[in-house]
Amino acid sequence: MIDLFRDKGIFTEEEAIEITTQYGYDGAEYKTAVWKTRGCLSPNRTLDALIRKLKTIYDIVEVEGKGKKRKYTLNNKKEVVTEIEYNYKGTVPTADDYSMKEYIFNYLIKNGVMSPKTYNRWGEEFGLLQQKMVSVDLLTDAMRELHSGVFFNPNEIISEFINAIKNHNIAIVRNSFNRLEKEGRISQSSIYVFKTIKGHHKEVSKDEYEYAIEYKKELVESLGVDYKHFILSYHSGHINKEMKEIIKEVDSQMSKKFNIHYMYEMINISIIDKQVKEDIKRVEFDRAYFKKFIKLAMDRQNRHDYKITKSFWRSTYLMNTLKILSLIIKDKSELERINKLMGKEIKRISTDGFMDYTVEN
Repeated sequence: MIDLFRDKGIFTEEEAIEITTQYGYDGAEYKTAVWKTRGCLSPNRTLDALIRKLKTIYDIVEVEGKGKKRKYTLNNKKEVVTEIEYNYKGTVPTADDYSMKEYIFNYLIKNGVMSPKTYNRWGEEFGLLQQKMVSVDLLTDAMRELHSGVFFNPNEIISEFINAIKNHNIAIVRNSFNRLEKEGRISQSSIYVFKTIKGHHKEVSKDEYEYAIEYKKELVESLGVDYKHFILSYHSGHINKEMKEIIKEVDSQMSKKFNIHYMYEMINISIIDKQVKEDIKRVEFDRAYFKKFIKLAMDRQNRHDYKITKSFWRSTYLMNTLKILSLIIKDKSELERINKLMGKEIKRISTDGFMDYTVEN
């Protein structure tokens, strides 16, 4: 039995899990692939869930360290265990989410059984905006015209736009699939694949895949880089020399450890209920798609780090996005909306003035 009143109240991760089991929780953390292979939790929803459990037992819950070195400071044990508190953000679907989800479902019904695909490939299947649909030369010329007389790197702007579109597509497909599954209309399963050094595509178990992902995360973080930033940089067209070296090192270590070039997850979809709820036209889908993308760009521009930035592409991110979309979107009503937003952004930037901007290389 663990001493719940230990001096200073500092516990290992395993002890923290054991404490929750003493209060009726099921110890689900032990069942995760990462715990089975490494004896610690990933910094993901499983770790968040453990912390929420501990907060039902203690008033003070603090976590420090990473991996096996993670420590839990637990103080002021409650007289009565409280309910778990959840903090969901952004989970309520909008009308645009509904339109896109229904269009995707109708597409699946119309085209029948299809082979498993990555989220990116599903996005291509549904005709979502792709990099190859846009002329980089056209975008470069448009950026130079928009920022005439200002020294900047157009590759930064274009690369960030392309990354944003990729992330937008993945989110739309993933969220639509998850909502359709929750509604009992489809089922989805994952297939995990390693591409070996010899070029073979090898299907592996979920445990093997998660272990490789976790190894990569820990490797990246050991090099002093945030994993999300690493992933974004990996697919970016304007990364600095230091990040290029880190990417090269990570790829080399993954090759040595797992004999792979890269790994990916494919999603297999099965239809359960073929009833079509609403016939969503392509024009409706496109309006919802771009409307949501513009909203995300506006939210990004309003972030604190974008407001105080000295980076040129960050300061002009929304204006750049709107300009690029004006070259892509054909819907007249949407173009009018974009032009109005463009006017506001130009006014904002002219009012704020230009700071001593830096150009990232």
